[in-house]
Amino acid sequence: MTDKTDASKPTSEPPKNAKKPGYTNPALRAMGIRQLRLPSRNWMIFWAVVGGITGGIYYDRQKRKQVRQGYKDAVSYLGERPLGGLEIPRKVTVFVAPPPGDYLDHVLTHFRAYIKPILTAAALDYEVKQENRQGEIRYVVAEGIRNFRREQAGLPKVPSRLMIDEEEYNKEVAEQNAELERLKAGQEKHKNPNPTFQAFNSLTKKPEAEEKPEEMMSLSVAGTIAQEQLDKELASKLSFDPESGVICVGRGAYKEYLQGLHEGWLGPLEDPRPDDDSRKAFEEFPDRERDEDDALGLIKPETVPVQDISSVTSPVADISETTSESGNVSTVTDVVSTPAGPEDVVTESVPVAPIVYSEFKAQPVLTKDGQKKLLKDMQPSEFDPKCDIPTIKKKPVPKPYITPAEYSEAELSKYYASGFENASTAHSTVSSNINQQPNDLVSPAGSGTAFVEQFFFSPIAVIPHRHIMGFMNTPLRIARYFNKRAVADEVGAATVVAVTGDTRPFNMRTDPDLLVSEEYDWPAKWVKKGQDNGSEWVQPVVVDQRVMEKVKVYEPKGEGESELK
Repeated sequence: MTDKTDASKPTSEPPKNAKKPGYTNPALRAMGIRQLRLPSRNWMIFWAVVGGITGGIYYDRQKRKQVRQGYKDAVSYLGERPLGGLEIPRKVTVFVAPPPGDYLDHVLTHFRAYIKPILTAAALDYEVKQENRQGEIRYVVAEGIRNFRREQAGLPKVPSRLMIDEEEYNKEVAEQNAELERLKAGQEKHKNPNPTFQAFNSLTKKPEAEEKPEEMMSLSVAGTIAQEQLDKELASKLSFDPESGVICVGRGAYKEYLQGLHEGWLGPLEDPRPDDDSRKAFEEFPDRERDEDDALGLIKPETVPVQDISSVTSPVADISETTSESGNVSTVTDVVSTPAGPEDVVTESVPVAPIVYSEFKAQPVLTKDGQKKLLKDMQPSEFDPKCDIPTIKKKPVPKPYITPAEYSEAELSKYYASGFENASTAHSTVSSNINQQPNDLVSPAGSGTAFVEQFFFSPIAVIPHRHIMGFMNTPLRIARYFNKRAVADEVGAATVVAVTGDTRPFNMRTDPDLLVSEEYDWPAKWVKKGQDNGSEWVQPVVVDQRVMEKVKVYEPKGEGESELK
């Protein structure tokens, strides 16, 4: 007997997760493509995200190229003018400084991407002055003004202390490397007494030419005199464009430039603290090579010396010190008077600072016997390849000759007005004839290399460089990454104005705060550390009306406008 209920049920049921039939076509089936279906939900999400990110980057990059090309075309007429063989193009000075807490590469990339193409299109010569330590831009500007004042007063120019320190640093590093090579070569000779090996070294080693100091001195003096005569002869025949300019990239470089102007015009010609060379190292910028070596473990942490107890006095008993052989521990002994005579009573042992050597010179290292010797006084047999070689450091940037609090009481240099008047005459001559051919431009009397080198008489262009760091700022960093075309438009407009030469007087009320919004992007820890160390970047900008009276600023277009609109 059969069950009617079972007979009424369908014999087969379709599977619950059966795939829907996709689009099919005989031609596609002949090509081996049976069905066409949409991707799954997860694949759709993946390709939508990838396509959106890729499209956003591509769109921003193309728009950025169009904006940059538009500004290049706006100034290309300056670069298409013919230039004579004895004519020098206009030259601008660009000051760049690393963003706080980051490397110099970022601001150099910013310059090459947005500023350099426009300067090149206008056929402008430029000189990039970059700093790796705070205060270098300030010192370069101030020392240039001081040398101008010395020249006007009939005094000889003074070489830059930064250049002297750099030469001394390079000399010390070269001497240390030479001593290391000598010691390593001596050890190789000791390890390989084979005569064949020694003969091979003697054949491959090139003989060094003997240098006579008298001949070298005579050649140097003769070459210097000949070079000066050649420079004077060429300068008398060359035609210079006295219209120059200064471009400060970023808020930090702009603040240091203003401080350098005040220090140069208001400060003394000589350092008021000539005997005090205790230059304090302010907050320095990171160094990529040093950080990479530190990450690889090539740089060992420096030991902080403890305070020397010799500066501690006791009102109760006399204290004498006996330094141990290691030089790290000193035994403090109280001298107690007894009827039998003075008796030494050992109370405690405390660490004291070892022998202090200048960190700017070569320091002694430990030999195999545990003694400290300089590399130049060490024999190859005493050298330990595993010993720590102390790093020779650069001297900090010289301190300012005058502080902002002393601006109001300082006397302005008497050469300030005459220097700016001559520079203004030269600038107005070129600005009024900017559309003429270079052969028609006549430099006024006294112009030439002076106006090319003395950039501190030139108008100032302040170009933004916004750089933000930190994990919590990731959304803002992403938004800026996809909107670099706005950066190209803003920077390009400011650069075009600096190229065309539209200027206005310095505004004492608003111009000191140019790019002040960049300071909100600086890392809070870096700012706090800079305040503790007396960093120049975190100090408020103090300007003097007398110094900024004749300073010009390149006038950018209004907000939201550009040179092409």
